[in-house]
Amino acid sequence: MEVRAHTIGGAGLSSFFEWFGELGLLTARAARAAIHPPYELREFFRHLDEAGSKSAPLVAVAGAAIGVVLSLETRNSLISFGAESALPAILTISVIRETGPIRCSCCRKRERRCFAIIWLRISR
Repeated sequence: MEVRAHTIGGAGLSSFFEWFGELGLLTARAARAAIHPPYELREFFRHLDEAGSKSAPLVAVAGAAIGVVLSLETRNSLISFGAESALPAILTISVIRETGPIRCSCCRKRERRCFAIIWLRISR
């Protein structure tokens, strides 16, 4: 007599465990491929560079969100000291310092070194 998995908990439970089994097999194959030669480091770094340069819009949105939060948090403190006019400068420096490493990693290889030097000079 054959016992089926869907009779215990329905077809949903069977497909749930099947999905996790396939995920485990995929993870095992990826781990095995990562430690066995041939290593394709050039292709790996090409993919990293491509993914980094395509994530620039995300970095811009994150920078805008950081700016909004910083302005909400620092405005009241600056008003109490009478330095409300310094808010744009403080926000600009803070956003550049916070997103500098992320923006540097998003640049293409040619521009990365130049941008890193500029970021280091600004963030001092």
